[in-house]
Amino acid sequence: MVSKPIPKRGEIWIAKLDKERPVLIIQRDELTIALYKARRKDIVVIPLTSRRQKWEGWLSAVDIVKNTQNNLDTDSFILVHKIAVLDDCVLIHKIGYLSEEGLSEIERVLLFTLGIEI
Repeated sequence: MVSKPIPKRGEIWIAKLDKERPVLIIQRDELTIALYKARRKDIVVIPLTSRRQKWEGWLSAVDIVKNTQNNLDTDSFILVHKIAVLDDCVLIHKIGYLSEEGLSEIERVLLFTLGIEI
């Protein structure tokens, strides 16, 4: 049996949630490695949605345009306010990754969403 690679910050994976949907890995890599070494496979993620009309204009929804880096099927929103911790067993496979600029925007919106001012 081939083992699944360790998810890395900024990657987009397909996860089995209410249905199969893309999620962004947001947890820092050092924490992921430490958790895996301790046989804990918790991963902090943010879900994506293609239901654009529903989330248009929300301050906690970041617009992501499909491209060859992220390999999304359609333009989507990353729903930062829906940040969650998942067991990595629900992660099916990696489909792509977010650009550095995209990840920086997610970090900015995450701080805003959590009320953290730097």
